[in-house]
Amino acid sequence: MLFSFDLESEFKYIEKKVFDSRRYSQRNLEKEEKILKKLAIDFMNIIQTKVLTEEELNHLECAITEGPGGIWETAVSQLGLLAYHFDAAKDRIKSLIRHSNSKVIIRSLHMLSNAFTQEEQMKLLKEVLNHKSKKVRSWASNTALSLRSPEFIAILEDRKLIESDKDVLDSLNFSIENMHQPKI
Repeated sequence: MLFSFDLESEFKYIEKKVFDSRRYSQRNLEKEEKILKKLAIDFMNIIQTKVLTEEELNHLECAITEGPGGIWETAVSQLGLLAYHFDAAKDRIKSLIRHSNSKVIIRSLHMLSNAFTQEEQMKLLKEVLNHKSKKVRSWASNTALSLRSPEFIAILEDRKLIESDKDVLDSLNFSIENMHQPKI
């Protein structure tokens, strides 16, 4: 079930959050406040109408790909929740996980969840485990661990056979060794 407080409460929270950042941030906080309010309006609209529009998806994608901290996390959280209710949200997440920018891929891996079938999860993880960026490969390994499916061990083991980076190997080994641990 999707939930949001009333728009007035959401706006008060956003304004407080942005105001608290004014003391130390050099960023354009008025622009960030405007983006966060637009995301809140969109999310409220989706909940009320039970419809996810292309425009709303584009707002979320823009916030994820271009937004600073605070913005992209909000968008990732919203799009991740929407994936449980809308196939279009899942499709957008898949495209973001396949994005050309490593930073966007890492942000998008936060949305790979049980809203996706295990087959979808495995396919996406296989792709990302073969990414040129070692940071992306490590995040993919961590994502596999957070999903906690023993079926992922085989794809992690396959990656280990060709992985040359020590840090990524450490991440792969840690994920494999802890895959059977219960989720916290």
